[in-house]
Amino acid sequence: MLTVKFSHAQYQNFVQSFLDKFFIQTNQQITLQKRSSLITKIWSIDLTGIVPLLQSTYSKSTQGAPPKDAVALLRSLIIMIYTNETSISNWVKTLQSEPFYAILSGFIPACYSSRKAEGIAADPLPGVGTFYDFMDRLIRKDKILYKSKLRKVKRKPRKKQKKNQKMNNSKPGVVERLVKRVLKHDNSRLPESIESSLNTILKELFVLPSLKMGILGEPSKLNIAGDGTCMPTQASPYGKKVCNCKLKPGEKCDCLRKFTDPSATWGWDSFNKQYYYGHTFHGFTACDSFYSLPIHIKFVSAARHDSVTGVYALKELVDLYPEIKFDSAAFDSAYDTNAFYLLCLHYGIKPIIDLNSRSSKLSSNSEFVKLNENGIPHGLLCGHQLRNWGIISKEFRHKWLFPV
Repeated sequence: MLTVKFSHAQYQNFVQSFLDKFFIQTNQQITLQKRSSLITKIWSIDLTGIVPLLQSTYSKSTQGAPPKDAVALLRSLIIMIYTNETSISNWVKTLQSEPFYAILSGFIPACYSSRKAEGIAADPLPGVGTFYDFMDRLIRKDKILYKSKLRKVKRKPRKKQKKNQKMNNSKPGVVERLVKRVLKHDNSRLPESIESSLNTILKELFVLPSLKMGILGEPSKLNIAGDGTCMPTQASPYGKKVCNCKLKPGEKCDCLRKFTDPSATWGWDSFNKQYYYGHTFHGFTACDSFYSLPIHIKFVSAARHDSVTGVYALKELVDLYPEIKFDSAAFDSAYDTNAFYLLCLHYGIKPIIDLNSRSSKLSSNSEFVKLNENGIPHGLLCGHQLRNWGIISKEFRHKWLFPV
């Protein structure tokens, strides 16, 4: 059964006493001075709120060995990110060889004798499997659901896009259909995804405390920004053959293959002007924050257009934070669709979106027409006012014709 083994104040006392014993009393203060910024960041953050969020993923039985301290495991993963380590195996070796990181995580150092460790609430150092099991609980991963499935190879696209040009949406009109469905079922929530629990943890442990500290902005008038970024994967896009086809040189097999990352697809990196194999990370950040702190994250397929992801992400964001009133939201030109404007206005959010040059019409700077103070176009060549010819309801535009 998962419980809070010791409070944040007890953790601070543990760190203070063990750092004094291992570094100050042995005249190794230089180590603490070099890593003072890391100590300050981890010292002030209270992560005990992770326990009630993960209790449902642990057994309620009191029999058997108690689980490792979830707070210390999460704290250790955060420290691992700050040290730019990406391998769990290497991180466990670092914890075993360097007492500083073990103590700051909230674990008893490996060099500390078990006889002296009696009576200390901290756990001994965990193994590699403990960290992987804890990460599966963080995202509520179902091993059967996310098991690698066989699928066909998707070849890399040959047609390249222009620089800073977004990839075309493969399904025209899908954003409009999604927005209509969201507005129709506005009272219902979207199904939970793999990052739903991460967003809940981000909200309870980081976003709400930051709001109370006043470093995100005003909760009654919060300005945000959203965008997607490329996340290439190290998995092979060709997969592993599982068939027994005997091919001659130059022949290709269309049989199903096994992939290490079955959800990865090909996407277009508009900045580097190249295709990449992986995923897309979409995030919302607080614009009023000096540090642009994140408040919502989402991982989707690399082939999905940002405007489609924006509909899902904005719906999840509004449902996740009923205590926050969002005032405005900034996006790039990939979100420049009429349906997305309507979705923002439905939630009372002022959309600030860069216009898409490929779909923009004649503007007030055109060499043919000029808008007056009432927004009525006048022809520059003929010198007369254009005639109102009705409204295009689907595009939310007025039709104007030049006079005869």
